[in-house]
Amino acid sequence: MKKVFIIILLLYISGCQKHEVPENYVARVGDSYLTTKDIEEYLNQVKDTSDLQYKLFLKKWIENEVLFLEAEGKDVDKSKKITKQLEDIKKQLTISEYLETEIYSKNVNVNDEEIDNYYSAHKDEFVLSEDAVKINIVTFIDRKAANDFRAEILRSDDWNGTLNKFLSDSIENKLIGSVTSNQLYTQLTLYPAGLWKIANNLQNNEVSFPVKIDNLFYIVQLIEKYPKDSIAPINLVKDEIKNRLIIDKRKKIYQELISSLLKKYQVEIKLNE
Repeated sequence: MKKVFIIILLLYISGCQKHEVPENYVARVGDSYLTTKDIEEYLNQVKDTSDLQYKLFLKKWIENEVLFLEAEGKDVDKSKKITKQLEDIKKQLTISEYLETEIYSKNVNVNDEEIDNYYSAHKDEFVLSEDAVKINIVTFIDRKAANDFRAEILRSDDWNGTLNKFLSDSIENKLIGSVTSNQLYTQLTLYPAGLWKIANNLQNNEVSFPVKIDNLFYIVQLIEKYPKDSIAPINLVKDEIKNRLIIDKRKKIYQELISSLLKKYQVEIKLNE
């Protein structure tokens, strides 16, 4: 992290205006000027707009400028070592920009079939590190409405049907606070925290009594429990699988690009015998 910070700092310092005299400069060393815009761009880049960061950047800019002038006066900038390092930096920046344009900025499509196939082939890699539950949640602002909802589910044994019935009723609809369907939670992600104990005390498809938390009445239906060390369901790891597949596809694109360039340009390798 420190290395990245230094690189960002040096890039902004080296990009500050030279020779042209800006109207709103904050500091000057010789023919180099530091403008308000330079500082604002740097502070936004490091996501720290405090006065301390402002003063640190200003101090570092001045120090670097006077050091550079002194080194330049001794022709340090013309040494073979510096020239080689500048060439290497330019090469790496050019390659990075080229790869960004050719590979990383382009969309990579991953479909559901690819995700399903990857999940089936790598299930052992998706073991849960903690308990999880898949649940339905509905909240009401009125206890009677919550009790009526639970009674209707017990009668019909149909969560979705009951929910749609209440949502389509102009009176009952106004008493519903929020709805969460078929979602997977761990103890850390389920809020309010009291719902975790409620969910874990239920059996599959069982519906809880209305529980008042703050000003709302919560009803929870447990769909399924997933104990620690079991295989995570696919919907919990779908985004992770998608990211893996994108990385794999970009690696393949990169290798194909290298193969084509090796054919395009003359490459010679001499190994010491």
